[in-house]
Amino acid sequence: MGLTANDATMALERDKTGRPVMMLEDARSGRLSFVVKISDVENLMLADAQEGLGHFGVDVDDIWLNVVAETPRQVSVTLHIAMEIALVPAGITFKAHIAVDNAMNAKVTNMTLEGDDVLGPLVADFMRPKIVQHNNETRPLVAFPMGKIKLHDISMKVDDSLRLEAAFGD
Repeated sequence: MGLTANDATMALERDKTGRPVMMLEDARSGRLSFVVKISDVENLMLADAQEGLGHFGVDVDDIWLNVVAETPRQVSVTLHIAMEIALVPAGITFKAHIAVDNAMNAKVTNMTLEGDDVLGPLVADFMRPKIVQHNNETRPLVAFPMGKIKLHDISMKVDDSLRLEAAFGD
């Protein structure tokens, strides 16, 4: 992760646990770059899913993530989760398209959820109404604290890593 800012003001805030953190409060202009390996995202999602679903007797075996950058502001995402529920295999595949407009809002479209293996179709049928209700939603891509800084541009590239470049300023 890289961050450069001109005429920046920092503020000392507290996170949800009360620990002090430095926050960018204001800046005339700046750039943020972020690179994360897709395999690292998969590992983080797997650990989170195992912890969260383990309480319900679900064993998450694997997560596979595919992100394709169609343009610098549009990506297609496919996420497959392989799991076992009471030792019975279940898989679900989530797909969506995400596009960022000139106002820096992200719109999620073409959301689908399908199941495979023995219990996957049942799990997908149960989850689908909650997932696809968010189809065609538009939300701000990011909001900086205090509302003083605005995102001006974003560009995404994908290979074995997700690469994000963003420009911001007040």
